[in-house]
Amino acid sequence: MLDEPTTALDTEARHAVWDAIRAHARGGGTILLTTHNLEEADALAGRVILLERGAVVADGATAAIKAAAGLTCVRFRMAGNALVRDARRVGDYVELFVPDGGEAVAELVRSGVRLDDLEVRALSLEEAIAVRGAR
Repeated sequence: MLDEPTTALDTEARHAVWDAIRAHARGGGTILLTTHNLEEADALAGRVILLERGAVVADGATAAIKAAAGLTCVRFRMAGNALVRDARRVGDYVELFVPDGGEAVAELVRSGVRLDDLEVRALSLEEAIAVRGAR
């Protein structure tokens, strides 16, 4: 059982702990990991049980939880204060969580939006949980 095993570790030490956890699991070991760090849970866990205010709000394989959100992240750099419908600003970047990343990119291109540093990717576990909670 590991409770917040990488709290206060630097990046190199955190990855060394992650490697040790993965090696233990590959060798047939079972690990119960408690963490507030959803990036860590996403990187290490085969199954996640997410508790919120003492109630289970998600239980399953990380891939299944992310897939259940049914969305893709489209992210690109956008200078100035231009607006894109249903987007959120993250510094100089704009993020859209959409069902079809390809269609969203095509619509942005048709609208004349510059897509500097474009990234189209699956949601992280943290994003999937946040989107699910917002619905």
